Amino acid sequence: MLTPRVVVCPMLLMLLGAVVPAWASAPGPRVPRERKLVVRAEDAATLHLLRVAPGAVTTVVFNDDILPASVDAKALAPLFAQVKVYPGVMVLRPAVAMPDASRPLVTVRFAGEDAPRHVSFLLVTDPKEVDTVVEVSRHALSAEDLGEELSLLRGRCAAAEAGLATLRAQCDQTGLAGAYSRGPWGRSRCQWIGLPYLLKHQAWRSWGVLSSTATSEAE
Repeated sequence: MLTPRVVVCPMLLMLLGAVVPAWASAPGPRVPRERKLVVRAEDAATLHLLRVAPGAVTTVVFNDDILPASVDAKALAPLFAQVKVYPGVMVLRPAVAMPDASRPLVTVRFAGEDAPRHVSFLLVTDPKEVDTVVEVSRHALSAEDLGEELSLLRGRCAAAEAGLATLRAQCDQTGLAGAYSRGPWGRSRCQWIGLPYLLKHQAWRSWGVLSSTATSEAE
């Protein structure tokens, strides 16, 4: 009775040794991810990775209307069980993993004339993660971006006002000719920015001189 036990135990160990490595190396379930994507005019040529996987549905939501006909659903048919494109949503359900040698490229065009006119996705299959919901926005700025732009505009306005104040002071001291030749922004900028003010100011001074002269002669 001892002989069968001695034979069976090594057999069980051999089977367990073959099963455990296979179980340990088997990939686990992919982690679903929801993320936001902001596209700007300067990103028109950028390829954005979109992680899709068999058995998972990836929904891409756009904050602006898109042109459904711009997506070539027939070209994606061999790899996808479902491709649905609506004016604001694109739904993808792959049938197989995306091939590494020739990853599909999907270009979605926005309706209207604003930039960017389109956004391009490079479809990949990640063994660990899959994009379930991707929100795509264009012309969207964060609070930090808006604050930086506002500070930049304020700085430019302050610099422009300082330059105009300098031009006005020089005009008061030297007249039109002096402000034209000695303006801090140069001759050409003075012509376009300071000249209307200077002409008005000089005309008023000229009128004052003529009035004083006429009054003296009358006396």
